[in-house]
Amino acid sequence: MKKTENTILFYTSKNFIFRSGIIGYLYEICQVYSVILLSEELDEETDGLIRDKKLFPKLEKIIPVRQYSGKKMNLFSRNRYLCGLAENVIFKRRPDILMTISDTHSIFDLYLMRFAKRIKAIKIAVQSSNMENNTIVKKYIDLENANIRFPLFLPLWFRIFLMNLRKYAGHFLYYWLLPLTVGERPFFGKVGHILWMGCSGRKGADYQTVFSKRDYDIHVQDGVPAKKIYIVTHPVLGKAKEFFEKIFLKSAKRGNDDKKIITFIWPAEEIGFRRLNYSLISKEENQNIRKEIISLTAKILQDWKIFLKPHPDIVDLKEIKDIFKSISDLVEITDQLDPIDKYLEISDVIVGIPPCSTAIFTAFLQYPKKPLLTIDLSREVFGDSYKDFGGIEYIDNKEKFTEILELIRDNKYRKRCEVKLEPEGFMSITNFLKFLLKEHGK
Repeated sequence: MKKTENTILFYTSKNFIFRSGIIGYLYEICQVYSVILLSEELDEETDGLIRDKKLFPKLEKIIPVRQYSGKKMNLFSRNRYLCGLAENVIFKRRPDILMTISDTHSIFDLYLMRFAKRIKAIKIAVQSSNMENNTIVKKYIDLENANIRFPLFLPLWFRIFLMNLRKYAGHFLYYWLLPLTVGERPFFGKVGHILWMGCSGRKGADYQTVFSKRDYDIHVQDGVPAKKIYIVTHPVLGKAKEFFEKIFLKSAKRGNDDKKIITFIWPAEEIGFRRLNYSLISKEENQNIRKEIISLTAKILQDWKIFLKPHPDIVDLKEIKDIFKSISDLVEITDQLDPIDKYLEISDVIVGIPPCSTAIFTAFLQYPKKPLLTIDLSREVFGDSYKDFGGIEYIDNKEKFTEILELIRDNKYRKRCEVKLEPEGFMSITNFLKFLLKEHGK
């Protein structure tokens, strides 16, 4: 039977990525187009929201993916399952447009892009978080792996040599051998998330969306053809703004007391590297600096609630809890799987700890009037990522941090730069999709 309207196939990726913003794109699209959703495991609240036909009227089907959850499988069984799922959903549903957060992020993304090409669907990778220079990201990850995965008594050059051998073996397995085991051609080239050579937009996608001119320039510098890149305003600033403000965040509760709240975004990374020379900041040194930051906050903001919100990738909170055992009555370490957006909503002050946090970027967009701080006492790689973002206070010494905390305590803190954020490029994802469909005669 001939289709009467365009169909969009939309993949959520991990829950915390989906909730951090691109759920807003889904909300916009479901007002206009028929949507098939490929969904990873979502939290109960998010799952309930997307099943509400009043909010997502044209969401026709939700298909579970379970790339990151579900029953345990070995690498080859999971690859076979994901390939079969991608092939089945593409050829059965025959979407006009495929949307994922990346064309290099996972094997499932790669299969989706390949099969979508065979039915001549439009393939779009959408930016989902703040961008950094990929060359620096690659160096950071290489150094991190060299220091985590190999004994430290080995010379650094030898650890990097072993790490590179491991990476190329992993790349060959992931991008060459796995596809061959299911009768598919390898995914040729060095671009991919294992070698960290090339950001999203350089593999299977026809188009790559970005949030701003800054992100556009980063993609171009990394080798993504300029003709593939389009600026589409972040959903928090676009047509989904009302959805985020009145529906998505309505369940966020401050509690019964009147205490003010400061939330620290706690990173998964345990070690760091200095920007000047990439020298190692050890786990112990990092722990001491972070403990000093929290202790100083507890000393100055004595009547405040202090939340530490760990990154979802942190598996075990025991070590973090042990670090703050001495001041456990002053600090609440939240569940790492709690949605970060609820803490951004209820907090009076939000603080990012290096490396850079996407949550601070989201808060910058959604709460430009709130005090937003980033602390970089060790001059870390990516510690100054938000230094030039007007409206985010960059702090690189303890004296400045003390001064700002005291101003906040005394209700005297004022942002140095009042920011009025304006949407860039296409005002909504639906406007962009209409443009593409027209360009492709669909």
